[in-house]
Amino acid sequence: NVLVEGVTFQGSPFWTVHPILCRNVTLRRLTIRPGTTNDDGIDPESCQDVLIEHCDISTDDDAIAIKAGRDNDAWGTPPSRNIVVRKSVAEFNVAGIEIENSYFADVHDNVATRNTGGILVFDLPNLPQMGGHSIRVFNNRVVQNDTPNFAPKGNIVASVPMGTGVMVMANRNVHVFGNTIEDNASTGVMLIGYRQPFEDKSYNPLIRDVAVRDNKYGRSGFAPAFPGGKELAAAMGGMLPPVFWDGTGTGVVVKDAPALSL
Repeated sequence: NVLVEGVTFQGSPFWTVHPILCRNVTLRRLTIRPGTTNDDGIDPESCQDVLIEHCDISTDDDAIAIKAGRDNDAWGTPPSRNIVVRKSVAEFNVAGIEIENSYFADVHDNVATRNTGGILVFDLPNLPQMGGHSIRVFNNRVVQNDTPNFAPKGNIVASVPMGTGVMVMANRNVHVFGNTIEDNASTGVMLIGYRQPFEDKSYNPLIRDVAVRDNKYGRSGFAPAFPGGKELAAAMGGMLPPVFWDGTGTGVVVKDAPALSL
């Protein structure tokens, strides 16, 4: 039963709001402005029943990041689950809104703009909890994400290409619908598998059962920042389609826009 409401944070050197192993968490009307080495703005870790709303965050590695523990956690953390992120603004961050290794999350009616990547949904290996699933991303404005990636080398979000609207990586049962997605330089929606080496044989690096539908797209893919992107765009007349899929995984359905599948 944790409530943090109506607070402005300025210049935090590391995490700003970081509940761990909490239940019934409400984070409302929080404003977070840059420090010198900010890591994450709002970062619930292994929490259940989380509501984040009416927050405004800029210039962090991760503005709003929902996570399920970190490498080598001693307490064996469970996944974060039952999450709502709504009516918030993430601007000038590396990752605007990030759902990592978590279950049952709704991300809706937010604005993600001027970030490296607007909204990221992914599952990583070598964490206490893997197999993130059941995420809905809907009714958001994901526009003009054009901030160069300033995350420290080795950070997972350091690999996010500048200009990514929505990224889904190695996750299951993810629905992206009803969003406005435009002016993202690399791609509107990126659907990819996890491509780094990993040792855990139980980890599935592919996306499964992902649906992209009923979104409104503007210009995208006009300056792709991932390897080979410029060559692909040149071969397609100078611009990539709104949806980019690496061709891996199962049950991927794109109903609302042309998709480039490799």
